[in-house]
Amino acid sequence: MVAIAKPEYIVTECTKAWVNGEHASDDTRMLAEKFELICNANASRGYALESWEMAHVFVQTPNGLELSETIIAVFKRCKPA
Repeated sequence: MVAIAKPEYIVTECTKAWVNGEHASDDTRMLAEKFELICNANASRGYALESWEMAHVFVQTPNGLELSETIIAVFKRCKPA
């Protein structure tokens, strides 16, 4: 069996959508809570948050005003102690 090395960097995305101020899915967690879970999961895998950016997109549709919030984050593999 061949061992596959962990990549030095990984990129993740976390999105939350709203329609007319209401959750667009059954997942009622806030974006910050979802991002915290991603950060903790990656930390347990040996990756530290390197950088992140947040984007907001508003769209007027026949259903009303839709908002999509997305965090894109880069994590770097930690060096062994």
